[in-house]
Amino acid sequence: MLKSILLKLTGLYKYNNNLIIRFNQKLSTAPIIKDAKGIMFGFARNFFFSVTIRPKYSNQINYLSQCNNSKFGIILQGTIHDQKKFLIETLKIYKKIFKNSYIVVSTWKDEIKYKKDIVPLCDHIIFNEKPKQSGVANVNLQLKSTYSALIHLKKKKIRYSLKSRTDCRIYNPDSLNFLYNLIKLFPVNIKNNLNVKSRILFCSSFSCKYKIYGVTDILLFSTTDELLKYFYYDCFFKGIKKLEIKNKDYLKKNTYVVAETYLCASYLRRVKVKLSWTMSQWEEMLKNVFCIFDAHSVDFLWNKYERNFEQRRNINYSFYDNRGISFSDWLAIYKSKRKRLNPKLQEKWKIKNGKVIKSSYF
Repeated sequence: MLKSILLKLTGLYKYNNNLIIRFNQKLSTAPIIKDAKGIMFGFARNFFFSVTIRPKYSNQINYLSQCNNSKFGIILQGTIHDQKKFLIETLKIYKKIFKNSYIVVSTWKDEIKYKKDIVPLCDHIIFNEKPKQSGVANVNLQLKSTYSALIHLKKKKIRYSLKSRTDCRIYNPDSLNFLYNLIKLFPVNIKNNLNVKSRILFCSSFSCKYKIYGVTDILLFSTTDELLKYFYYDCFFKGIKKLEIKNKDYLKKNTYVVAETYLCASYLRRVKVKLSWTMSQWEEMLKNVFCIFDAHSVDFLWNKYERNFEQRRNINYSFYDNRGISFSDWLAIYKSKRKRLNPKLQEKWKIKNGKVIKSSYF
């Protein structure tokens, strides 16, 4: 058997509905990556199996920049040391496919040893002083590094910004123009004199349909001014009090207010939304203030947490609904005259044995 398999590795070989793939072969069209090297074995017994491959290095990409990107800024915030090689290639790719965009790397003073490696590949790098308190889930670190980068882009008169991380990458060369067009196509629906001038767009990856204020903090796009409101730097322990959350477990009406939920709720309070912590209001915010774009629309890769399984947290064929929210979900909410999110499916948390645990099905 092994001999038979090895003899077949010169191409695509099918055995009992399983695949042995050599990636640099031509298949039925041109190769996805011309110099791809690698072999994968797939053993699918009762499901279909498909593969996504992306280049690791900038010299594997021959895309041309699709538009004038001079009005866009790109922020890559976070640590460098564990993502150095990945970040370097990301910056090289962005300088190729997002020509003329303004790229800012925002990291920490203890990463200054990487300055010579990073400075030639971006337009600006910020070495921030770390906050004395990191906050729950390091939210203060994210806020400070993102906010300082946005302030710099504001000074450079960059009107639109993409907030990303040092461990993330997008490959679609038309991504910035695509996100810009979404903002133009779907202006905010201002109600009750909210201080909102532009929609904020969130990537579908790790955005949750039934988690109140549960949009991702990984990849966002909007005007620089609107993102400055979203990532306004305020210490978590002060901000949580402003949300009228007094308990140390950070629970509010069965919602765990940390990380991305804290960021979203804080922004909504800042723009004069009276928070009710209900599914009804969450749906209203999605409809009138936010927008969701699909991760595959920008060819998004997060170099972390089970990265080889891209459907994680988004699609589950065994549940009665998907936890993740897609653009098609958002569009249905946007166009519908009735409520579409079932409040019975709300993600909820509770305290058990002194710990916060999820009590809902998702």
